[in-house]
Amino acid sequence: MKEEIMDLVDENDNVIGQSPRSEIREKRLLHRGVVIVITNKEGKLLMQKRSMSKKIFPGKWGFAAGGGVDKGESYESAANRELEEEIGINTQLTKIAPIRYKDETLNHIFMMFHAVHEGPFVMNEIEISELKFMTNKEIEDLIKNNLLCADDIPVFKKFIEHTK
Repeated sequence: MKEEIMDLVDENDNVIGQSPRSEIREKRLLHRGVVIVITNKEGKLLMQKRSMSKKIFPGKWGFAAGGGVDKGESYESAANRELEEEIGINTQLTKIAPIRYKDETLNHIFMMFHAVHEGPFVMNEIEISELKFMTNKEIEDLIKNNLLCADDIPVFKKFIEHTK
Protein backbone atom coordinates (compact mmCIF):
# COMPACT_ATOMS: atom_id res chain seq x y z
CA MET A 1 0.00 0.00 0.00
CA LYS A 2 1.37 3.39 -1.00
CA GLU A 3 2.01 5.80 1.85
CA GLU A 4 -0.40 8.73 2.11
CA ILE A 5 0.91 12.14 1.11
CA MET A 6 -0.62 15.02 3.05
CA ASP A 7 -0.56 18.81 2.74
CA LEU A 8 1.55 20.73 5.23
CA VAL A 9 0.03 24.00 6.40
CA ASP A 10 1.05 27.13 8.30
CA GLU A 11 -0.73 28.46 11.39
CA ASN A 12 -3.27 30.18 9.12
CA ASP A 13 -4.11 26.87 7.39
CA ASN A 14 -2.40 27.84 4.12
CA VAL A 15 -0.80 24.94 2.23
CA ILE A 16 3.00 25.32 2.31
CA GLY A 17 4.11 21.87 1.07
CA GLN A 18 3.50 18.13 1.17
CA SER A 19 4.98 15.25 3.09
CA PRO A 20 4.41 11.50 3.65
CA ARG A 21 2.35 10.65 6.75
CA SER A 22 5.35 8.90 8.37
CA GLU A 23 7.48 12.05 8.13
CA ILE A 24 4.62 14.20 9.43
CA ARG A 25 4.35 11.98 12.50
CA GLU A 26 8.10 11.66 13.01
CA LYS A 27 8.74 15.42 12.78
CA ARG A 28 5.35 16.57 14.18
CA LEU A 29 4.71 18.72 11.10
CA LEU A 30 1.57 20.84 11.05
CA HIS A 31 -1.08 19.28 8.81
CA ARG A 32 -4.84 19.05 8.34
CA GLY A 33 -7.25 16.57 9.85
CA VAL A 34 -10.98 16.06 10.21
CA VAL A 35 -13.14 14.85 13.05
CA ILE A 36 -16.80 13.96 12.65
CA VAL A 37 -19.17 14.07 15.63
CA ILE A 38 -22.30 11.96 15.09
CA THR A 39 -25.27 12.32 17.40
CA ASN A 40 -28.49 10.37 17.48
CA LYS A 41 -31.99 11.81 17.98
CA GLU A 42 -31.52 11.52 21.76
CA GLY A 43 -28.39 13.69 21.60
CA LYS A 44 -25.99 10.91 22.49
CA LEU A 45 -22.62 10.98 20.71
CA LEU A 46 -21.31 8.06 18.66
CA MET A 47 -17.91 7.03 19.97
CA GLN A 48 -15.42 4.54 18.56
CA LYS A 49 -12.89 2.53 20.50
CA ARG A 50 -9.68 2.51 18.47
CA SER A 51 -8.18 -0.87 17.67
CA MET A 52 -5.03 -1.93 19.50
CA SER A 53 -3.20 -1.96 16.16
CA LYS A 54 -3.44 1.84 15.79
CA LYS A 55 -0.10 3.67 16.09
CA ILE A 56 -1.61 6.63 17.93
CA PHE A 57 -3.96 6.21 20.91
CA PRO A 58 -4.48 2.41 20.59
CA GLY A 59 -7.43 1.20 22.68
CA LYS A 60 -8.63 4.73 23.48
CA TRP A 61 -12.06 6.14 22.69
CA GLY A 62 -12.61 8.84 20.07
CA PHE A 63 -15.37 10.41 18.07
CA ALA A 64 -17.30 8.59 15.32
CA ALA A 65 -14.73 9.09 12.57
CA GLY A 66 -11.72 11.16 11.68
CA GLY A 67 -8.33 11.21 10.05
CA GLY A 68 -5.86 13.06 7.93
CA VAL A 69 -6.65 15.19 4.91
CA ASP A 70 -4.78 13.92 1.84
CA LYS A 71 -2.77 16.12 -0.52
CA GLY A 72 -5.11 18.41 -2.46
CA GLU A 73 -8.21 17.07 -0.68
CA SER A 74 -10.79 19.41 0.87
CA TYR A 75 -11.88 19.08 4.48
CA GLU A 76 -15.36 18.11 3.27
CA SER A 77 -14.07 15.36 0.98
CA ALA A 78 -11.83 13.99 3.72
CA ALA A 79 -14.71 13.95 6.22
CA ASN A 80 -16.96 12.06 3.81
CA ARG A 81 -14.16 9.61 2.95
CA GLU A 82 -13.43 8.92 6.63
CA LEU A 83 -17.13 8.34 7.41
CA GLU A 84 -17.34 5.78 4.60
CA GLU A 85 -14.03 4.08 5.49
CA GLU A 86 -14.54 3.90 9.25
CA ILE A 87 -18.27 3.44 9.86
CA GLY A 88 -19.74 2.78 6.41
CA ILE A 89 -22.10 5.72 6.07
CA ASN A 90 -22.66 8.63 3.71
CA THR A 91 -24.66 11.47 5.26
CA GLN A 92 -25.14 15.23 5.22
CA LEU A 93 -22.44 16.99 7.26
CA THR A 94 -22.42 20.42 8.88
CA LYS A 95 -19.06 22.16 9.31
CA ILE A 96 -18.68 23.35 12.91
CA ALA A 97 -15.23 24.87 13.53
CA PRO A 98 -11.49 24.43 13.15
CA ILE A 99 -9.54 23.24 16.19
CA ARG A 100 -5.79 23.71 16.60
CA TYR A 101 -4.11 20.85 18.49
CA LYS A 102 -0.47 20.26 19.38
CA ASP A 103 1.16 17.97 21.93
CA GLU A 104 4.32 15.85 22.18
CA THR A 105 3.02 13.50 19.45
CA LEU A 106 0.57 15.40 17.24
CA ASN A 107 0.43 18.75 15.47
CA HIS A 108 -2.65 19.48 13.39
CA ILE A 109 -5.57 21.70 12.53
CA PHE A 110 -8.79 19.71 12.74
CA MET A 111 -11.99 20.72 11.01
CA MET A 112 -14.92 19.47 13.07
CA PHE A 113 -18.09 18.32 11.35
CA HIS A 114 -21.42 17.16 12.78
CA ALA A 115 -24.25 14.94 11.58
CA VAL A 116 -27.30 13.29 13.09
CA HIS A 117 -27.49 9.60 12.20
CA GLU A 118 -29.10 6.57 13.83
CA GLY A 119 -27.18 3.89 11.93
CA PRO A 120 -26.83 1.19 11.01
CA PHE A 121 -23.06 1.50 10.93
CA VAL A 122 -20.53 -0.84 9.33
CA MET A 123 -17.49 -0.81 11.58
CA ASN A 124 -14.02 -1.02 10.02
CA GLU A 125 -12.60 -3.69 12.34
CA ILE A 126 -9.00 -2.90 11.34
CA GLU A 127 -9.38 0.60 12.80
CA ILE A 128 -12.18 0.22 15.35
CA SER A 129 -12.89 -2.40 18.03
CA GLU A 130 -16.22 -1.00 19.27
CA LEU A 131 -18.88 1.61 18.43
CA LYS A 132 -21.23 2.97 21.07
CA PHE A 133 -23.54 5.96 21.60
CA MET A 134 -22.58 7.75 24.84
CA THR A 135 -23.95 10.56 26.98
CA ASN A 136 -21.92 13.67 27.77
CA LYS A 137 -21.45 12.30 31.30
CA GLU A 138 -20.01 9.04 29.97
CA ILE A 139 -17.56 11.02 27.80
CA GLU A 140 -16.59 13.19 30.80
CA ASP A 141 -15.84 9.93 32.66
CA LEU A 142 -13.63 8.80 29.76
CA ILE A 143 -11.69 12.06 30.10
CA LYS A 144 -11.33 11.66 33.89
CA ASN A 145 -10.05 8.10 33.42
CA ASN A 146 -7.66 9.02 30.57
CA LEU A 147 -9.58 6.83 28.12
CA LEU A 148 -10.44 9.50 25.52
CA CYS A 149 -7.91 10.33 22.80
CA ALA A 150 -6.12 13.49 23.97
CA ASP A 151 -6.85 15.36 20.75
CA ASP A 152 -10.58 14.66 21.13
CA ILE A 153 -10.80 16.52 24.46
CA PRO A 154 -10.83 19.98 22.81
CA VAL A 155 -13.25 18.61 20.19
CA PHE A 156 -15.67 17.57 22.94
CA LYS A 157 -15.38 20.96 24.67
CA LYS A 158 -15.91 22.86 21.40
CA PHE A 159 -18.90 20.67 20.50
CA ILE A 160 -20.52 21.29 23.91
CA GLU A 161 -19.96 25.05 23.44
CA HIS A 162 -21.49 24.86 19.98
CA THR A 163 -24.62 23.03 21.16
CA LYS A 164 -25.39 25.32 24.12
